[in-house]
Amino acid sequence: MAESLALKMNGQPLLLLATCSMGFLLGLFLDFYRFFARRARWRGHRLDLADFLLWVLFAVGMFALLFYLNGAEIHFYVFVGLALGLLTYYRWASRHVLLFLKKIFRGR
Repeated sequence: MAESLALKMNGQPLLLLATCSMGFLLGLFLDFYRFFARRARWRGHRLDLADFLLWVLFAVGMFALLFYLNGAEIHFYVFVGLALGLLTYYRWASRHVLLFLKKIFRGR
């Protein structure tokens, strides 16, 4: 992968945007998971296994995204992007998503 420095620099904003999006999606998936796990009243080993599988799926998805975008190089701004995406989701969208889920599944 003999890319020029200019090409690598041009790809960094895209990678930051992609990791922000991935952080936002992580927050969305965590809210769905939290809602349905509470609704199903999972406890003990079932909840532990579901937690483990959720994080394995997210890690694989994140690795696949990084591999596709930049050959799986991990830089500091990858973590910054994930954190920014999560914070953005929890600050502005989480409350609305949970209210929407509660409204849909109220009668069931």
